[in-house]
Amino acid sequence: EYVEGMYGMTVDQLAEKYLKQRMLIEAIAQKEGISYTNKAYNEEIAKLAESQGISVDNYFLLNNIVNDESYVEKLTSDKVTAIIVDSAVIIE
Repeated sequence: EYVEGMYGMTVDQLAEKYLKQRMLIEAIAQKEGISYTNKAYNEEIAKLAESQGISVDNYFLLNNIVNDESYVEKLTSDKVTAIIVDSAVIIE
């Protein structure tokens, strides 16, 4: 009931929508060569922490990162979104 009230769809519909989005993001990431080795992931986190002027440990705390795999999904999604935005053609 909560999901239906909040999102206007059933849990199954929401799950299907999420999976389709993840599949699209992963397909674009693969085509664009976006992936994260442990080294690349750690470097990206260090860069993000530095850009905010905080330590890596504090970056993890402030961003509630408890699962590296989930955060890799977020980083990948962010890069794919940036590619889509940068390559978008606005028609007026």
